[in-house]
Order: sequence, then structure tokens, then C-alpha cells
Amino acid sequence: MIKYLGHASIYIEVGQTSIVTDPWFSKTGAFLASWHQFPENEDLDLDLVRDVDYVVLSHEHLDHFDIDFLKTINPNTKILIPTYKDKYLLNILLKELKNKVIEVDYKTKYTFCANFTALPLNQTVPIQMDCTWIFETPEGVVVDVNDMAPTKDDIEWMRSNYDIKYLFHQFSGANWYPHIYHYDSEKKVKLSKSKISNKFHHCLSNFKALNAKYLVPSAGPPCFLDDELFDMNFSESSTFPTSDIFYEYCIKEGVAKDSIILCLPNDTIEDNHDNTKLLKHRAYSDKLNYLKEYKERRQGVIDEYKKSINHHSVNDNNLLERFKQSLEPLVESSRFFRNQIGGKVLFQIDKKYNFLINFLKRRNSVSEWSGEEEYMYRYEISLTYLNMILEKKLRWEELFLSCRFKAFRDPDVHNQALQTFLYYDGHQAKDMYKYYEDYYTKRKLEETFQLSDNGKKYECQRYCPHAMADLSKGQVINGELICPNHGWAFKLKDGSCERHNSKIKCEELIEVN
Repeated sequence: MIKYLGHASIYIEVGQTSIVTDPWFSKTGAFLASWHQFPENEDLDLDLVRDVDYVVLSHEHLDHFDIDFLKTINPNTKILIPTYKDKYLLNILLKELKNKVIEVDYKTKYTFCANFTALPLNQTVPIQMDCTWIFETPEGVVVDVNDMAPTKDDIEWMRSNYDIKYLFHQFSGANWYPHIYHYDSEKKVKLSKSKISNKFHHCLSNFKALNAKYLVPSAGPPCFLDDELFDMNFSESSTFPTSDIFYEYCIKEGVAKDSIILCLPNDTIEDNHDNTKLLKHRAYSDKLNYLKEYKERRQGVIDEYKKSINHHSVNDNNLLERFKQSLEPLVESSRFFRNQIGGKVLFQIDKKYNFLINFLKRRNSVSEWSGEEEYMYRYEISLTYLNMILEKKLRWEELFLSCRFKAFRDPDVHNQALQTFLYYDGHQAKDMYKYYEDYYTKRKLEETFQLSDNGKKYECQRYCPHAMADLSKGQVINGELICPNHGWAFKLKDGSCERHNSKIKCEELIEVN
């Protein structure tokens, strides 16, 4: 039996063995009580879930990793997680639970019982500690992609090794951009529509490329029930479309209706699934009134949660010094991130405190903002959330996903290095910074570009192995490609740099008539 329990949670039972993936049932929702399960899944038999043989987790995002619920499961239930280099998920589980935790290596099968296995396909980008779980069952192969963005190689490997019956795939956004940025409404709507279109296309393309029999839209969206965020459920600048909208898109793209399975919490996954059940559900046919009633039922829980963290709003003792102690050692630890971020970032706290991180400086990088220094990024957050971060009660990315902040950037360009820097805010930070640097460097060293010299064309390595300067901006002098930063000279005939005993990829392109 295969059942959908809402969001990214799937229940699978084979004989006497049962598992559940990414259970998310806490009434406080996730991310500072911002995200809530949509449609609500409060009427499920949670005793059935608590007594499963295995809980299978994909990653540490709180809508997949509900630690409060996990504290209520049977202590004999085993927990499976992918083996990640970042041990944050593992460490929290070992600290908070008595259950046995089993790490499963990349592309390694774990056997639950006869004819029932699981295999993790990990995301290969360091900041994305995420995973696709592949389950082999007597009812067919179930692939649970959840939040992961499979690469072309991942898709080819899955297609070559599995005949997929049910593909559970995220179709909705799970990000704060562009909603929290200081853009005008027209720009926000334009950006959001583009993001939604790209997400829909990505999901449908993966479904077709994997040649799965059925597509089950899942892993979102959440809904927003607190007063501060309620309008996001209907805003054109939101990137959280619901599954009925995605279903319409698929039909317009020529996908057969019976190849898509639209699920409500507690639905059994069957080949002859009736999609009209979801389309007629009030969560979709009468969304505004449904959410208003849902909000009334949850409001007391939300208010109680906000009350429980309110004491963080009054502690401004030594705030600058605590901010410095939290971030300056991390800035100092990585020249790579200082160079990649390459500017100043302002943190505006309750419009009262203004702290500047200058990533151009190795030491003493944090200071009070003078009011005149230019910056490229600005984060506007409350004292409550900053204190929670400084006290390790909240992570930066959890704050960002909550959408309970505002941001500004100039130039208006995404800075992945800044996001990564804050993502590893203290847990294994220095190790993970080095891991990301190695990944980034390897990826860059594989990039190439083409140039012409004396009537010949060459394909050359784009980045210099010395300090990652962009060689495509260098000059060719006397048959040598000159690095624009430090003058290293690489021969076009073989890529060698004799003076520094180094070498790049450089090959002549021979045209075949």
C-alpha cells in the first residue's frame, strides 16, 4: 500500500514492514510558524505513522524534518537519512532522539524486507544537502524527488536503472525571492511568473525524461496563516502555486490526464485515481474561505508560539559585540568567501541597530554602520530573530524561508557566495566552507572557452589554476595565453606554463569538412 500523507510525506507498507517519508504534522508548522500544511492533514491517524518501522528523511528543512513530531514516534522506529558531509541533520537526531539513526551512502541500497528497498541519490551541490529517495516495492518503483533539483546525469542514471511507476516531484516554489525584496509590484509579479513557469517546465521535463508512468505533484506548497503573511496565499508575487494550477499547465502541455495523480492527505495511490476529488475540495474550489477557517483553528497555536519567543525581542545587551563574535571568525576563516562575496552587507535590526559586514577586510570586518558607507546587500530583520540566531535557536536560512524579513540589493544580482556563507552559520562552518570552495574550484576548472590566434581555433580552460582569474579576459601574445591577473603565460600548443610548472587544458580545434 502507498498513501500520501500531505506535503512530502508518503506512507508505504509492504507485508509487515512500513515506512513514512518526511513526516510534517506539527501544528506550529515550520519556519517561525510561517509555513503550514496545505491542505491541512490534522485528521490523519498519526498513531499509524508513529508506529512505522522506519522514518526516511531527505534533508533538514523543517517542513521535511519535524523534530517535534519525531519526538513522539515509537522509540523502536529506525530513522534512515542519506550520508551527508554536513552532519547537522545527523547530530540533531542523535541529540534529540533515542531512536536508532542509520546513514545510507550515496547510491547504496538499504533493504527493509523482501522486495522492499530504498536508495538515496544525493544532491551533488554542497549547499543543497538534499536527496531523492528511490523505493523498490511490489507495486512498482517509487521515486521521491521532494526539493532536490536532479542534474542531467542524475536523470540519465535513474532512467537507465529503474522503470519508474510513481514520480513524486516538487512543482511549487519554496523560496523567499522575489516576494521579500524591495521591488515595485509590477517587477515582483513579472519575476514570480517567470519563476513559476520555469519550475513547472522543470518538473514536467523531468517527468518526461524519466519516462515515469505517473507524476504525483508533491512537496508543496505550504500555506501562510499568520496575519503578517496571509496575503501571500493569493499574491501574484508569490511563487507558491497549488497543484490544481500545475495540473492545468500539464494538460495544456499535452500531458494525458490519467498520467497525473492529484492527492489529498490520506489518499491511497492507485492507478485509477480520481483527480476531481482534489479539484472539488474546498481547499481549491473555495480557497479563501477554507484558509480563513483554517487560520482560525491554528491562530491560537501561532500566537502561543510567537509568545514563547517574545523574550528574545528585549535583549539588546552587547548586541554588536555578540554579532561580531558570531560572524567575524567566519569572515576571517575563508579568503575564498571574502573574495566571492566581495563587498559590504548591512544588517538593519528593527530600524534601530545597523551593523555592517565588510567582506573586503579579513579582520575587524563587523562594525556599526556610519550611515554613509555604501553596501551591496541589506537585510532588515527583527531583534527577536537576530537574538535567536546568535543564541543558536534559529538558522539564517530558516529565517529566510520564513519570509519574515525584507531585503535589498544593488546591483540587483544574486550572490550565491553570501547565501552559502550564511547557510553554514556555525555548524561545521569552516569545514563546509572548504568543501564548497573545493567544489566551486573543481567546477570552474572544468569550464572552457574558445579563442582564435593566427587563423587557428582553440578550446581553453577558462580559469587560471593559480588564483582562478578569468583567462577569457587575457591576451594572446606570441602563441601564449596571458593571465590578466598575474601574468602567467600558457602555451596554446599544449597549455603548459613552464615558468610556474603549471598547465591548463588547451586544445586546437580541427574543423572537419
